[in-house]
Amino acid sequence: MNSRPMTENEFNPDVLNDIKNSIDRAEEKGHMSGKQEGLIEGEKRGIIKGRQEGRIEGRQEGRIEGRQEGLIEGRQEGLIEGEKRGLIKAVRSLLLSGMDIEFIAKATELSIDEINKIKDELQAND
Repeated sequence: MNSRPMTENEFNPDVLNDIKNSIDRAEEKGHMSGKQEGLIEGEKRGIIKGRQEGRIEGRQEGRIEGRQEGLIEGRQEGLIEGEKRGLIKAVRSLLLSGMDIEFIAKATELSIDEINKIKDELQAND
């Protein structure tokens, strides 16, 4: 290797400036590329985490809604069943008091066949 000092003719500031500019551009490209990759990776992770949290939240909301709907349906079925039992009890009472089947049918909006079934059950239990 030659260790002699460079002469003024050999020193070219434009070459050094070009090298510095090339390095700066390469660093900027690397920075932008890294930033883009980071954004993409962050977005992927965010989507995965969001899906997981959404599933958990959806399950919880589904359970709550299911319980509420079940309670409402249960109450409605209970009310209907209670009304039906009360109506049957009223029909039995009217039959036992000797009321006319056609009158009972009009008063309760039950068919004559339904009232006759209740009457048959009463007679079978006697």
